[in-house]
Amino acid sequence: KMSRLTDEPPINRQLFSRGAAADALRLLERDDSPEGKVLAAEAAFRAAEDAPGEWRPLDRAVEAAEAATQAAPGSGGAHFWLGVSLTARARAHGLWALLRSAGRIRDELETAARLDPAFQRGAPLAALCSLYHHAPRPPLSFGDAARSAALCRQALAVDPANYEAHVTLAEQARKAGDRTMARAHLAAVLEAQDPERPRTLAAYVARATKIAEDLR
Repeated sequence: KMSRLTDEPPINRQLFSRGAAADALRLLERDDSPEGKVLAAEAAFRAAEDAPGEWRPLDRAVEAAEAATQAAPGSGGAHFWLGVSLTARARAHGLWALLRSAGRIRDELETAARLDPAFQRGAPLAALCSLYHHAPRPPLSFGDAARSAALCRQALAVDPANYEAHVTLAEQARKAGDRTMARAHLAAVLEAQDPERPRTLAAYVARATKIAEDLR
């Protein structure tokens, strides 16, 4: 059984490093335990990240996450991976696909946040804060800046270094004309050191840099 990996975070993170997720997924597919299904959902999502522009890995990520929610319905992690996998697949198909999927994505992430708000450093809360920030406002969708900001603050209460929360709050502060607040949140990302999550940090540094350029 591979569920022992849940008790060994360093090994787990190594398996999901860039380019290794597909191999991890092949190993984890042998594990029928609920813990193994949740890990397989993450591995499938990471493998899709490693294959930009390919449709099948995105479908496989959704399938793995759906299997995880069935095997472990009480796992916040399972619902989180389903929410972000649905997001990635819908985004690849374009704006209208994303709008059609937004309700289900929100439901999965809300469930994840209710079950385990601290999962992976507040990832469900951060994903929700981004979703409410980027979704169109009613009546087209459910975008809500106040709800987004509240979720960002909740995410930062779990992890003061939560990159998604900082970047989202920076975008909101920029739009509101609060350049000082925007720069404070951007600094939390641009000055960060994170040897455990280098590719995650790099992605957020790129977003933060773009916002910083808009402030000039």
